[in-house]
Amino acid sequence: LYEQLEQFDDARRHYTEALDEAERAGNEQDTAVALSSYAGFLNDFGARDAAQAAAMAERALGIEQDLGRPVQTAGALLQLGRAELNLQHLDAADARFGEAWRLAESVDHQAMLAHIGFRWGELAISQGQFRLALERIDAARRAYESQGNRHRLAKVHQVLEQLYLAMDDPLRAAQAGREHYRCLLYTSR
Repeated sequence: LYEQLEQFDDARRHYTEALDEAERAGNEQDTAVALSSYAGFLNDFGARDAAQAAAMAERALGIEQDLGRPVQTAGALLQLGRAELNLQHLDAADARFGEAWRLAESVDHQAMLAHIGFRWGELAISQGQFRLALERIDAARRAYESQGNRHRLAKVHQVLEQLYLAMDDPLRAAQAGREHYRCLLYTSR
């Protein structure tokens, strides 16, 4: 909630508290979830916290692989890939996203596939592969729409706005920007 309200200091404090509590309790499942969630939050800040996010995601990945939980393992791989992208390790990020995709696809987890596809699309943008980026991000947009996930839709439209600008399509960029703010307004009510 604090993250969605953009109260980032409070969100960071609560993530830290959740991780500390899970580790104190010795619950590996809760620890892995807290690590992946915290890594995802840190990844939203780009390169600034990417090394810390990568360390958390790697630790979560090891736990999830040991527990044999495919969706959560895919989630940890996703966060590790995002950290690699933020660190500009593009080949490593691509490999992590691909591995996460195959795992989520093997259990037909549509929400996780949307998350992975969206972030994999961001990687394609950074590589200048705009058509591939649009394909991946638009598929995520459609999935989020079908799920009614306004919070994720806001993020997708924000990235689509930048992608359309890079593709020299100002009309579609403006439409994506409008949708971004519409989703934000709807989410905050």
